[in-house]
Amino acid sequence: MRKVSHFREPIIHVFNKNTTVIQKGSPFWTAHSERKNIMLLGDNLGDLNIEQGQEHSGITLKIGFLNTSDEVSARTFLNNFDLVLVEDSNV
Repeated sequence: MRKVSHFREPIIHVFNKNTTVIQKGSPFWTAHSERKNIMLLGDNLGDLNIEQGQEHSGITLKIGFLNTSDEVSARTFLNNFDLVLVEDSNV
């Protein structure tokens, strides 16, 4: 059994999963920083901030996965995402 003994900053977790945690100049940043468009996928409203910190001059397509079917959630998703997929958890 292995145990975690240490970790490196920054820690990416559900509350900061956006490009502000990617170090500029890192191999990932270098490989992706010139891309102009973003496809953002999320299953909650907090995911709408994933593109935060990313400088781009193109289009962001926001796709939401709505796993509940109540009218309030549906309206909220439709107002915030460009495309909403409903009850897609079994696919």
